[in-house]
Amino acid sequence: RMVVNTSNKCTFKGTTMPTGTGTVRAILSYYRSDWQLVISDPATDCIGFDPMGEPTDPDTPSVPGDAVAQISADFEDGQLPAGWTAVATSGDRTWFVKDFNSNFYAQCSAYKGKAGADGFRSWLITSAVDIDKMTEKVMSFETEIQYGPNEGNMQLYVLDSNDPSKAQMVEMTYTQPQPTSASSSGYVFSGEIDLSQFTGVKYIGWLYIASDPDNSRTYRIDNVKIGFKADQKPDIPDTPATGNAQFRKVTGITSGKSYVLVVDGKVGGAIPEKDSYGRLAMADPVSAEGDVITTAASNGIVFTAVEGGYTMTDAYGRFLSMDNSHLTSFQIYTSQQAGSVWGVSFNADGSAAIVNTLNTTCNVVRSGTYTNIAPSDVAQYPEFTAPVLYEKVD
Repeated sequence: RMVVNTSNKCTFKGTTMPTGTGTVRAILSYYRSDWQLVISDPATDCIGFDPMGEPTDPDTPSVPGDAVAQISADFEDGQLPAGWTAVATSGDRTWFVKDFNSNFYAQCSAYKGKAGADGFRSWLITSAVDIDKMTEKVMSFETEIQYGPNEGNMQLYVLDSNDPSKAQMVEMTYTQPQPTSASSSGYVFSGEIDLSQFTGVKYIGWLYIASDPDNSRTYRIDNVKIGFKADQKPDIPDTPATGNAQFRKVTGITSGKSYVLVVDGKVGGAIPEKDSYGRLAMADPVSAEGDVITTAASNGIVFTAVEGGYTMTDAYGRFLSMDNSHLTSFQIYTSQQAGSVWGVSFNADGSAAIVNTLNTTCNVVRSGTYTNIAPSDVAQYPEFTAPVLYEKVD
């Protein structure tokens, strides 16, 4: 996967990328901490795309994916959080991340835009959140209005889909800034918004509404907290172990112990904390002597016995998992999901057969001659090397 980024000033900014398989010609760029592709002309830069499999029924509800119990967003990485949706249902203005005086926030404005049939109506929608998993069924955020005397409004909703054209939604009340003659209202706390009337997987959406591109307000939101109170901190996994540790080669699993995966003497490294999916990049250990290797403690993966097999959690407490759509990389979940359970057995040569219980042809291996360890469909790609497990020496 890779982000395809387009400037809000681009003439084709509202164009949807094609689905299926094809060739993309683009400029490779690096922004903050992410690689991105920049297309100059979608008519010539997206080539030969063909759909894969049967088309999706347009009336099928969106799949929530990895719904979490908490969301914390301060936009300080300069972009919308992974899984959030910014979509205009009327007009050509969408939400985006901007900064002023070294503070980042999400903003929407109709200024110099082109109105649609209903003026300007633009949604910012979070990734899926599971209200049943929340210990505190509340949310809060901060709002600032620019150009208060002008027209415009922002509404808050709880939705059952991230597609506002299909979602059932409930409007929520919150404390709004009061328009003043000043250019800015300053940030105003929304108050704690009660979500206890809802159950299951939901989405939080902010709807920007305006009609006059030359006389409209600008809305900004910041410091979004969902699933915990404003004076609390989100549940953050324990800080991973630092420094190096010794690991010893084994042919068995002890629940709760930390292991590294090794292929051809190279250790599978930790997936970066900022990533929501990935593979274990292979690198030489710090040292190796007999059946003992030394490598970064943060490369360790904890195997925990559960019904049906084991879960694997990394140094950040995240579950290395699979789903039915992404069969070549670990999907990173913050809680155990379908696809987080793995069967583990040992081959005659001492290597480990680590098989996902949701996708039973997907084994954790070094596929072909790739330089990473990741899930692979071993029926479709039978050239692979199973890893050897090394257990952390206490």
